[in-house]
This record gives sequence, C-alpha cells and structure tokens, in this order.
Amino acid sequence: MKVEFSGDLPIKAEPIDSHYELKTDRYDVRDIEMGQSSTSIQLMGFSDRVFNSIHFKFYLHNREIDIYRSGLINRYRTLVLLGIKYVD
Repeated sequence: MKVEFSGDLPIKAEPIDSHYELKTDRYDVRDIEMGQSSTSIQLMGFSDRVFNSIHFKFYLHNREIDIYRSGLINRYRTLVLLGIKYVD
C-alpha cells in the first residue's frame, strides 16, 4: 500500500497585529518554511515578501490550526504527530 500526502492544503493566514500593516483579512498561504528558530510564510499576492508566522493565526477550512504542532506542516513533528492540530 502506498500512502501519499499533498502539501497543497488551503491554509489561510490572518494578521493578529499591525506589524506588517496588512488589512485584517484572511490571506491564502503559498508556502510555510519551518526552521528550528523561526517560521517564514509566503502569502499569495505578496510574491516579493516573506512574513514571520508569529504575527498570524492560521486556518484550514475555517477552523483555526496550530501549524507548529501539525505534523503535515511542521517537518520536525511529522514522525511524532502526523496530521493537523486544530485549536478548539
């Protein structure tokens, strides 16, 4: 049996402060790059900018998710906690 996971999740990011002076709206996430000490995200429509994830909440299908504890997003957690961790 072959199991494959797609990285094309419809994740959205919503600013939680005015650090980047973005409108309070949900933006489509193009990429999430997890490092050991920081996490960078790229948003659709802002191809020339990289944002620090700490200034955003993240959503999958209108449910808030914890990208740091979700093994499908955080490669450091993939073997420990495969899946999406929802904030409920």
